[in-house]
Amino acid sequence: MIIRRQCINYIVALSKELQARLPDNLEALRHLALFSVKETLKHNKGTTEIIKVAELLGYQLQTIDKIVSQWRNIHLFRWDSTENTVEFWSEVNNYTDSSGSNPFEELFKAALAALSLPHSNAEVQWLFSQMIVVKSKLRNRMSLYNLNSILLVRYGLKLAGDTCYQHKLRSEVLQQFGTTAAYSFKATPSSTAGSSSVTMQLDSEDEEDFLANL
Repeated sequence: MIIRRQCINYIVALSKELQARLPDNLEALRHLALFSVKETLKHNKGTTEIIKVAELLGYQLQTIDKIVSQWRNIHLFRWDSTENTVEFWSEVNNYTDSSGSNPFEELFKAALAALSLPHSNAEVQWLFSQMIVVKSKLRNRMSLYNLNSILLVRYGLKLAGDTCYQHKLRSEVLQQFGTTAAYSFKATPSSTAGSSSVTMQLDSEDEEDFLANL
């Protein structure tokens, strides 16, 4: 009886811990299957769910209208990457029409926002653990920009299942070393308290290029 009671108490405690780890955006997570390739390319799909997801993600009415319109039309185009959700939305992101613009830009951003939602706080805890390792007592004056850059590289390698000593940079990236193209930054005041130094901040486009070249 004592062992049985201990097992029951353990299961109850485990259930409470799992429930506590569920994110606040659980309602949005319930609709993640909506952005699978199969659901996205359905011919007879409705718009109720996509509207609800867009509202949960905080989009304004004007943007929601664009998302719904793009949702209705996306199955009319021919797509090559239909076996993998990540590859499919990557193809949608890179798609351009004859005018050079992406007719599914808002829909892609909504899908990216939904698919990027954390399923638990484990990733956040990992990030805080890495932050403590990177910004140690010996490096307590490290700027916020440098800290963010190091964590960005570490997390990118972790997602790719790679390591810093095994990762191979693309030839285009290597060719940019020592050129002005490798240093397209903006100068901003350092976030370190009491410091008058200047740190360098990536433009959003530069950051996207950096991640794409990892």
